[in-house]
Amino acid sequence: GVRYPARIWYEDLCTSVKLLALAKSAAFVPDILYYYVDRTNSITRNTNTARNAELFTAFDNLLGWYRENGLFERYYNELSRPAVDHVLLAASVRVLRVGPESELLDRIQDYVQAQFPDYLENPYLQTLSRSHKLILRLLRQRKYRTVRMLSDIDQLPSSVRYRLLTINQEARNDEFWEIKEVTQ
Repeated sequence: GVRYPARIWYEDLCTSVKLLALAKSAAFVPDILYYYVDRTNSITRNTNTARNAELFTAFDNLLGWYRENGLFERYYNELSRPAVDHVLLAASVRVLRVGPESELLDRIQDYVQAQFPDYLENPYLQTLSRSHKLILRLLRQRKYRTVRMLSDIDQLPSSVRYRLLTINQEARNDEFWEIKEVTQ
């Protein structure tokens, strides 16, 4: 059976996606039944790059299971999308909070490219938000400092972000203003 692995981060990711493949049926419920609490000490806010590297262990576990069960090719695009969401986008931004010089950033990109060489052709990526498409493009160009700056701006209260981008006349006339529009 499928079990949650002990003592690794991202255990929900490597287990829940397996359970979805085994489900005989699934249903959509429009009600909000789950509320995510973003705590300051949560995984998503953790700056310990060694612990963030456990994402590779969890994703290797997930992909290995799909391969062992002959499901990898069938669900290739469905697996590629969370690799982009969780490994490439979210983990990169977490690591960038520590510093844009981390070697883990290149390792993240190399990992996704090795597992899913044609991930950019995945039709599910069309549903990425404009801001995530921008972040993905910047990460692929290895413009880590720009991504970190956007992440820092995004952490500001909305009233401060608005004043920062609307009061500064120069920001209105250059690509910084366009970035603001894309990230909303």
